[in-house]
Amino acid sequence: MNKMKKIICLLLGLGLMPAMYAQTNPVQYKGSMQEMQKANGLTAAIMVDTLIQKNLYALGPAEFMQGEIIVWDGMPLVAAVNENKEPYLKKNVHPLKAIFLVYANIPKWDTVNIINPISSLQALQAAVAYQAALNGIDTSEAFPFLIFGKMKSGKGHIMYAEPTTTNMADMKNANYPQIIHEQYAQLLGFYSQHHQNIFTHIKSYIHVHYRLGNKYQAGHLDEVVFDETAPIQLLIPHINKP
Repeated sequence: MNKMKKIICLLLGLGLMPAMYAQTNPVQYKGSMQEMQKANGLTAAIMVDTLIQKNLYALGPAEFMQGEIIVWDGMPLVAAVNENKEPYLKKNVHPLKAIFLVYANIPKWDTVNIINPISSLQALQAAVAYQAALNGIDTSEAFPFLIFGKMKSGKGHIMYAEPTTTNMADMKNANYPQIIHEQYAQLLGFYSQHHQNIFTHIKSYIHVHYRLGNKYQAGHLDEVVFDETAPIQLLIPHINKP
């Protein structure tokens, strides 16, 4: 049992945590990370266009690793790389297919402030889990979250392969790293304790994509340190409590 689970269990035992409630709009997914390792694993598992509607939030890799997908309140975005190997953000992308996609329809969010310093993805994961549980979300179930804050530093990447790429063996030159410095950012993430190697990585409970305040840069988040002098807002799904 990890440290955050122990803290939550202790608080529950002391009666200091609120009751937890199942979500009205559960997280769904199609395809998986592990399927990508198979032959022809970079072909699409889902047509994203069939899901697009207001209140949809989703992330995943585009078919044939043609960028990183972010669907924000129904707007499909793709972090991609141009002919000069420079990152840019494609907006309102249609048609759009994903190798795998994790998604949820969230009509209403609740906002809480993260007070503790966030200097790693692990710290972000712990803060999200703690605040979600504190506000009544059953963290044994998957849920999406949004983060608004200023990144002091960070690292990300865009997976962008040639259109002819069909499997992971051809991905050697497809990883375009990004260095982030002193940027306001919006993060879309999904938390789950039970979907490792499906839509979160093996050693993580979160999968996070970002778009920066400069409006043209986005990608998959690998490392993060938030500026302690700026507020960090966490948005979690609103729970209808009886």
